[in-house]
This record gives sequence, C-alpha cells and structure tokens, in this order.
Amino acid sequence: GMRDVRYLQTGASATVGDAFYWIRCHSVHMADVIAFATAGSFPRDGVRIDSDSDSIFAMRCEMVLMGNGAATAGWRVMDSVSGGNNPPRIIRMTDCTAENGNVGFEVSAARDVRMEGCEAANNLTYGFYVTGGKSVGIVNSQSFLNDQHGIYIQGGEAVLVEGNTSSNNSQAANATYDGMVIGTALGARVANNRSGDMFFTLA
Repeated sequence: GMRDVRYLQTGASATVGDAFYWIRCHSVHMADVIAFATAGSFPRDGVRIDSDSDSIFAMRCEMVLMGNGAATAGWRVMDSVSGGNNPPRIIRMTDCTAENGNVGFEVSAARDVRMEGCEAANNLTYGFYVTGGKSVGIVNSQSFLNDQHGIYIQGGEAVLVEGNTSSNNSQAANATYDGMVIGTALGARVANNRSGDMFFTLA
C-alpha cells in the first residue's frame, strides 16, 4: 500500500511518465496521496490503472495542478496490453480529486469501477469520461469548471450516474458543451443529478 505520499514536480519535464502506474497489481491501497506540479506539466497521467490489476482502492487522493498537459488524465483506468480481454477490475476511487489535466477521470476498459465522492475541476476537456467498461459508477461526485462536458458517458455497459453535481462547465465556449452527456452506453441508469450554473451565476 501507499499512504501519506507527496509527489511534487518542481522542474519542467522532470516527470517522464505517469506519476503512479499500476499494471498487473493486486490488492493495492492508496490513501492521502497528492501529486502536483509547480513547473511545467505532467506528460501523462497522475494515476494510471492498467491491465490485469485487481482490487485497487484509492481514498482521499489528489491529482491537482497537473499543468493542463494535452495527454494527461488525473485518473485513467484502461487495458493497454490485452485490448479489453483482461481489464482492471474492482477499482475504487473514494473522495479523490482530479484538476488541471486534459481530462479528470477516464475509464476506457474495466470491470466494476466506482468513483464516489470525487471531484473533477478545471480540466481541458471533460471532468468524468467513460468510453468503455462494465459496471462503472460515478456517484455523489462533482464536476466543476471543466472546459467541455462535465460528465461524458460515450460507452460502456451498466453505467451508473447518480447523485452528482455538474456546475459551470463549458468554460471553453459558452452554451456549447453540457453538464452531462449520456451517449451510447448500454443499460445506463441516470438518477438524481444536478446540472447547471449553480456555483457561479453567469452574467
């Protein structure tokens, strides 16, 4: 496990990959971990959870001030090795933060993923972005001040979007993007969410 870790990039281009990378890892616990940059931007992700990882639990972790790098996600869950045949499974992100990346939280291949009580803010595209995976949940979370959509569900199966607040997104262009977009996900359930400009009123 990993607890009370601070990863600080003070020199531009000092980080050459992901800040934290889990692949083929089982039963990992992260708690109170923070990564941020005071110079330059991260070249890849704050946390990447990749192929054949099982039971990854993150609690109160912050991927912030990532420098708005074009290839960065605060948190990315994917299957780069087996093309979706052996994706990560049983992934939990609880009370975690993703700020100032290209995207906040992104899931492209996984089984049983939960993002609960999380916050995604000030990202160049989306706060929460799901393109694949089975049984993916975004619950009681907040998407705020992202340049494009706050929550974007473009794929996946059995996706749950419940109890979230999506406020003051579409920062790149007024009235162009949405607080929440549900696309081609199969068996999606969307309930009790709030979307609009609740935190800051537009002039």
